[in-house]
Amino acid sequence: MNIYGPLVAMQSAIPIMRKQGAGTIVNISSYAARSVSPGSSAYAATKSALATISLTARKELEDHGITVSVVYPRWTATDFRKHVLQSKVSVTVPYPAITGMPDSPEKVASKILEIVETGAAEVTIE
Repeated sequence: MNIYGPLVAMQSAIPIMRKQGAGTIVNISSYAARSVSPGSSAYAATKSALATISLTARKELEDHGITVSVVYPRWTATDFRKHVLQSKVSVTVPYPAITGMPDSPEKVASKILEIVETGAAEVTIE
């Protein structure tokens, strides 16, 4: 889902954006894609793949007026872990190397808005 969902969404949106001559796509990767944390290799690999797909699409689509950016959140204060841990699906939640307090959803949203406004390729939330 870390790759498939964003890829399907991009494939749906890009033809519309090409037709209108502009657009912005922001994909949410993870700090895990830029770090090494035992127990999170599969998660980190999918988030790294998403970043690579995004940055490649950025180059491919720039002549069409389409900006593609990637955000790398650290740890966001949501109920994600609680819901994953309560599900019947076996999932390793990849946060063993992250310490400190989680970022607020508002901080993450602010960084996403910032990257939309600036058109930067990437932003890591630290």
